[in-house]
Amino acid sequence: MELRVVHYFVAIAECGSVSEAARVVKVGQPSLSRQMHLLERELHVKLFLPGPGRLRLSAAGWQFLPIARDLVSRSERALITMRALSGESPARITIAAPSTTISDVVAPFLVERVNSDTVFIAREEAPDIGYRAVLEGRADISLTIRRPPDELLQREVARFRLFAYVAKSHPWFLRRSVRLDELSGPPLIVIPDSSSFRVVVPALEQIGLGFHIAFEVSVPKIAQALAGAGHGVAILSDDPCFGLRPLDIEGPDGILSVPLFASWDATHYARDTIARFVDDLAEYCAANWAKPALLNEPGRVNS
Repeated sequence: MELRVVHYFVAIAECGSVSEAARVVKVGQPSLSRQMHLLERELHVKLFLPGPGRLRLSAAGWQFLPIARDLVSRSERALITMRALSGESPARITIAAPSTTISDVVAPFLVERVNSDTVFIAREEAPDIGYRAVLEGRADISLTIRRPPDELLQREVARFRLFAYVAKSHPWFLRRSVRLDELSGPPLIVIPDSSSFRVVVPALEQIGLGFHIAFEVSVPKIAQALAGAGHGVAILSDDPCFGLRPLDIEGPDGILSVPLFASWDATHYARDTIARFVDDLAEYCAANWAKPALLNEPGRVNS
C-alpha cells in the first residue's frame, strides 16, 4: 500500500468527489479513480458506496479514514522533521494544549516572547490527557493539568488560582474568599470540560458535599455573563470581566489552584529547543500570573 494512494483516499473522502479531489492533489481524474480501485482490491473491501451525488464512505471506509489520516499526518511530520534536521527548513514544534490554555497562555506567549527560527504551532487536546499526543507522536510538547507519566520529561510551568465569580448584587461581593463548603449552597455556573470544573467538583465530592449546577456552558465569558446577570456563581480561572468579583476558594489544604505541566520526549531531536521554550514559558507565566491575589485586594473590582 503506497502512502501517496492513502493520501488520495483521504482527499476523496474529504472532498466528496473524485473530480474535486483530483484538483486538490493535482492528479488526473481517471488516474485517481484507477488508484482507488487498486487500493480497494489490495484491502479486499469497498471504501465507497455506489450511487449518484456526493461519494459516501462505506462502513469499511469510515474505519479506514482515521487510520489513513494518521498515516498521512505522520508522513508529513516525518518530512518536516527530516528537513529541519538537515537545515533545509525551520524546525516545527507542535504544542498540544486545552483550547483555553492555547488562547490565554500559549498564543500571547508566542507573540510576546518567542523570536527564533523555530515554528511553533498549537493543537487542541483534552486538559488532563493531552500528554498522550506526545506519547503517540502527534505533538512535541504537551500542556496538561494532570501530571504526565514518568517516561516523559516534565516541568510544572504554572499554577493558576481558581475563582468563584460573583456579581455586585451578590452577598459575597465584598469578600476576598469563599470556603469550599459554601459552594454547596448557591447555583453554580460551570464549564464541564474546564480545568476549574475538574478540580472544584471532585474537591466538593471529596468532602462529602452536594452542589447545584444551574448552568453548564462552553464559553468562559458566557459563564461570567450569567453570573453578572445574577444567575449564580461562576467557577473559572479566567480573567474577570463584567464587573465581577473573583473570590479565592479555600479548600481543606489551602487556596484551590490548577497546575499546568509541560511534558516532552527525552529523545526528541529538538529537546534543547523544547527545554528552552518550557523555561521561557514558565518565566512568562510567573511574570503574568504569579500575583493573582492582587485581583482580590479589598475594595478593588476588575472589569
